[in-house]
Amino acid sequence: PAELYLDDNVNENNWSWAGGTGGMAVKYLPPSYPVKVTEIRAHLGGTFTLPVLLQLYDDDGPGGEPGTLLTSVQYQAGAAGWHSVNIADSGIVINDGAVYAAWLMTGTGSPGIDLDENSKPSRQTWEYTGVWANWRNAEISDAMLRISVQSVGQVVLSDDFESGSGNWTGDWALTTEASHSPSNSYTDSPGGPYPNNANLIGAMASGVDLSSFLGATLEFYTKYELETGFDYCYLEASTDGGSNWINLETYNGEGVVTQFELQSVDIGAFAGVSDFRIRFRLVSDGGYVTDGMYVDDLTIVGSTLDESPPLLQFTAPQFYLGVPDTFNFPVKITDLSGVATAELTYSVDGGAGTTISATSVSNDTFYFDIPTVEHGALVEFYIFAEDGASSPNSTTSDTMAYISGSHQVFDDGDPEFIVGIGPGVKVATRFDMPAGATPQVTTGLLKIYTDINNPIDSVTFHIWADNGGVPGADLITPIKFLPASTLAHPQAFTIIDLRAFAIEPTGDFWIGWENTSTLTINYLYDSPPVYNRSYTNTGSAWTLFAGDYHTRAVLGSPPTGIKVPGEGLLPTKFALQQNYPNPFNPSTTIRYQLPRSSEVQLVIYNLLGQKIRTLVNEQKEPGYFQAIWDGHNDNGVQVGSGIYFYRFQ
Repeated sequence: PAELYLDDNVNENNWSWAGGTGGMAVKYLPPSYPVKVTEIRAHLGGTFTLPVLLQLYDDDGPGGEPGTLLTSVQYQAGAAGWHSVNIADSGIVINDGAVYAAWLMTGTGSPGIDLDENSKPSRQTWEYTGVWANWRNAEISDAMLRISVQSVGQVVLSDDFESGSGNWTGDWALTTEASHSPSNSYTDSPGGPYPNNANLIGAMASGVDLSSFLGATLEFYTKYELETGFDYCYLEASTDGGSNWINLETYNGEGVVTQFELQSVDIGAFAGVSDFRIRFRLVSDGGYVTDGMYVDDLTIVGSTLDESPPLLQFTAPQFYLGVPDTFNFPVKITDLSGVATAELTYSVDGGAGTTISATSVSNDTFYFDIPTVEHGALVEFYIFAEDGASSPNSTTSDTMAYISGSHQVFDDGDPEFIVGIGPGVKVATRFDMPAGATPQVTTGLLKIYTDINNPIDSVTFHIWADNGGVPGADLITPIKFLPASTLAHPQAFTIIDLRAFAIEPTGDFWIGWENTSTLTINYLYDSPPVYNRSYTNTGSAWTLFAGDYHTRAVLGSPPTGIKVPGEGLLPTKFALQQNYPNPFNPSTTIRYQLPRSSEVQLVIYNLLGQKIRTLVNEQKEPGYFQAIWDGHNDNGVQVGSGIYFYRFQ
């Protein structure tokens, strides 16, 4: 802690404004950064009828004058001398530049500010008479205003890469091809693009000690070119000397960060660790390569403030991979101040959220159990955690998702290549029906690719019976759909909800699609093949494809009346829920509830009030139910796009 002052503690004069509307400020430049301002002091004299305002300003005004008001405290003084206000709880931290301590009158009865008159004034005093300006008597006096600051940060590592790469080890190296500050930066592949199928690492050679801090920040400048959707650079952290690594950030994309930009990463969750280190890791596939990633002007700053939320460590479900029963989700949650709250909130098919607590906790790992839901349902969930600091810090994870049921997967999850599927061509993957079971096929998943040079269009989904080892007859009327992939998510799986069709194959079956557009549509696949279940039909016959298409199936039991978690065994009132998804393609789910046995009708109408489809027309027992509309009318004909209504009675 330190007090910043520009006076000699002896007042020779006092200043106030007859109109009672003036003020003064003194500019201070902290000796280091960052610092927390904890106190404002003012030496006052004169009349003490009215209070004064003791304030703090940023130096972002025109010409460096007082700008943004950071805090203002009304203070009633009772006698001449030093007066102070504690602003430690305001949380004002100065990271760069200067700060102004200010005194303002609230009227003609406010005390004046005392002045230190000497032969060598600081010339840092400003006056306020409706606008800020340099103090008219700056050549002979300083206003007696002071601040107290507390250092909240210490640079524990600073590397501008101008003195070599001795702080680092691994595959990365220095380059002069690009830099934020002259002349060097740190990169994955000096001299050109990174190679195919690479796993290039640049890691800190030794750790830094954060054991005496309550928080920490990592900052660096970077620019990068990484093949969109295929090649990635990971920023990872270790607390055990590099044996295990935790992913902090993921970088990907072309034309996204083409000039050096500052990256600031909160690493406060690692405060208290005696050996903290980071690494950059570039991973590429076998496709084309680009320039890679550059890093420059890197610093790690430890802080005495606890302003960081808990660290969440978990493995999110990949590509909607779920289970048919209770979904167990462990999350390691750590924080130097302890974990005060940990919750998981989930929703089913876009319904209302349900929040649950962990069923057990062991060694900082919280175990959450999402109850069994209808097979084929899309479950979305996220984690919320808050620490035990006096001013709590909280974090919420990204939303994750899985599809309930038994997933059949015949790919490795990481496609290496795309193949163009021309107009009229069909692709298919063979799936097994478990022996002795007759589950339904609830979902199909297709990974169709897009980028700026490879647009997408609507294509047609098929599920076929097996015919001697190749696709045979369609099990349902083919469904036209628009793939879910976008420029931001070029490899997104498209979900085809099949629950409405109650498909129960008696043996092997095939899932795939037909290019019914006029464009060439790209499909993702692995090569060389491992499963040899993928086939292509260019118009005459099915032939084995030299790769594994990224096509998946989800199996599950037929749906019944559903108990909604968090509700009682039976509802207490009639209710009809909003359909989900909305808009939809190719199907949407409508949920409703019955408090007693009832004759139920659920009917779809168009804008003219014409009946389109009767979804339900039967006696139902009390409970929670759902109906799925696949966009067809009562005659099995696909209706056009537009607005439709449903009526429940």
